[in-house]
Amino acid sequence: GLVYNTMEIMQNGLVIAQYSKNRPVPVMEPDVLGGKSPPQSYGVTFTPLASSPSDDDASNDREPLNFATSMAICFDFDFPYLFRQASNSDLVIGASWYWASIGNSFWNHNIFRAIENGFTMIKCAEEGITGGVDPYGRTLVAIPSLMNEVHVMEIPVQKGITTFYSILGWAFGWICVFLSPLMLFLLMLERIRKECIWVCCRRHNYSDIPPIVSP
Repeated sequence: GLVYNTMEIMQNGLVIAQYSKNRPVPVMEPDVLGGKSPPQSYGVTFTPLASSPSDDDASNDREPLNFATSMAICFDFDFPYLFRQASNSDLVIGASWYWASIGNSFWNHNIFRAIENGFTMIKCAEEGITGGVDPYGRTLVAIPSLMNEVHVMEIPVQKGITTFYSILGWAFGWICVFLSPLMLFLLMLERIRKECIWVCCRRHNYSDIPPIVSP
């Protein structure tokens, strides 16, 4: 039968958030139904790590931090528009299962989702790259992962940042498209101006004028 590809966030034994993959891979996932809701932000409370083992007893002194957290699965990361609704997230967690050598390529492409929307991204991958990047696209951790491997990572998470794309989406791209003809026209005018100057110089034979020498 048909199924959903779903991931959950659990805290203190309770499911606090659930997400179903929106974009099943064509042909590869014929039995998977696409989820109806794009990635949404959920408030998740994190307790900062103790600075040393002896600090564990003072856990009450470490203020819990609340981060707006979203989820996405594998092929979802190749559709920028899906993340517009999660652009207010501080953290996006993703799971992926790749094959052959495409895992590394997809990891490099997925980094743009973090840059576009200004969030920290953490991905767990099978036959790909497991790791995290910050809102500026800087790699925090990147571990090549094979099947059935378990990795433990410490990744700093910060509050999300506001980006041009998160506010206006593809508007900047369309502005560039509409301005391209004007830019080409101005470049052509500049080229014509330089050619006219060169022709005038040749006509008046300015190259034969001796240089001015200071006394």
